[in-house]
Amino acid sequence: MNRRIACLAVAVAVALSACASSQHYGRLQPLTEAEAEALTCADVAAELHRVEGFLFEVNASAPVSLVPAAADRSVGNLRERDAARASAEVRRAQLLLAESRMNCDVLRGRVADSAF
Repeated sequence: MNRRIACLAVAVAVALSACASSQHYGRLQPLTEAEAEALTCADVAAELHRVEGFLFEVNASAPVSLVPAAADRSVGNLRERDAARASAEVRRAQLLLAESRMNCDVLRGRVADSAF
C-alpha cells in the first residue's frame, strides 16, 4: 500500500513539474574589452550575424495568437524571452560600437551617413 502511494506521489510530482516548466533560450554574453580588442572587422560581422540569428530564433519561438493574452499564460516564458532579447541587444550594441571604432564601414567601402 505504501509503495502505491509513493508511486502515485512521484507520478503526480512529475506531471505537475511538466506543467510548470519554462522555456529556456539562453543568453549572449556582453562583449569583453579583451574580446573587442582581438576582433577583426570580419569577426565583428560574423558575431553580428550570430546575434541576428539568436534574435530570430527567440522571436520565431514566440507564440502567435490573435489574442496575445491567451497565447502564453506563463509569466516565466515572457520573462525568459525578454531577458534573452535584452542580452542580445546589449551584445549587438557593443559589437556595433566596436565596428565603428575600427572604421569597418570605411574598410568595406561603405561611407557612413555622418560623413556627408
